[in-house]
Amino acid sequence: MAAFFGRGGNSTKAEMSFIDHLEELRGHIVRSVLAVMVGAIVIFIYR
Repeated sequence: MAAFFGRGGNSTKAEMSFIDHLEELRGHIVRSVLAVMVGAIVIFIYR
């Protein structure tokens, strides 16, 4: 199961620091908020 989630022993990716994780989370949150805003605008236009 660990290999399925990319947590295997032979990982070629470098480990991320806590700050790197926060930066990636920020990017995901920004994209999610933008997607919700675009969806809301489309729904508002075509209601």
